[in-house]
Amino acid sequence: MYQLAAIVYHLAVGQPAVPDPAPPSLLRPELSPTLDEPLLAGLAPIPAQRLTAKELVGGFGVVLRSGGAVVC
Repeated sequence: MYQLAAIVYHLAVGQPAVPDPAPPSLLRPELSPTLDEPLLAGLAPIPAQRLTAKELVGGFGVVLRSGGAVVC
């Protein structure tokens, strides 16, 4: 799950995820803050604290149902 979250993070902010990454909406204000929680939880440093695949996809689904990742 870390790798999937890391890829999405990189695509969202244009830079690789680092330890203790900044929230995507902080780096790119046009991104919806609803993307921050599932993405950062997928990047948790301890594997047991990371979201499952179902939880990660569910978190991204919330973002998409709210109109996408970009704030208009």
